[in-house]
Amino acid sequence: MGKEVTPKQLNDDIIGRALDKYYQAGTTKLFTAIALKAALKFQVEMKSVHLDSSSISVEGAYKNCQGKSQEAEIESEDIESSMKTIKIVHGYSRDKRRDLKQFMLQTIVTGDEDVPLYLKIDDGNADDKSVFVARLKEFKKQWTFDGICVADSALYTAENLSAFV
Repeated sequence: MGKEVTPKQLNDDIIGRALDKYYQAGTTKLFTAIALKAALKFQVEMKSVHLDSSSISVEGAYKNCQGKSQEAEIESEDIESSMKTIKIVHGYSRDKRRDLKQFMLQTIVTGDEDVPLYLKIDDGNADDKSVFVARLKEFKKQWTFDGICVADSALYTAENLSAFV
């Protein structure tokens, strides 16, 4: 943290304000900026990157920030997509646990060393085919990358490939 920090200085108000600042800055943007500096400092090779998503299953009831059930929530058009609250909902369960709700985690890692370079949390019903192009474009806004991108077949649809031409 740069200087000696006492436990008294790490109270829930200070930590909460810090987390609010991270959220306002954009957690994905912040993560990618930190990963970029670390990759450059440690000379991580990036001949290729791998894009994939994972579903994280959870139990319990989840409410939006207004205290309403997420199933009843109507998405607001004026909320910037990078700042919207994710929806923890039933989706395609890769764990074969249709009884559990989930959220999605999309990552881009280096091909050789699996160093994480990009991380995005998304709605539990987000479809890889519909979000992979956007994730690569977000990644390339912060990262100059001349290598190849490896992903599963969700990226390689005619519509998705035409987005890069």
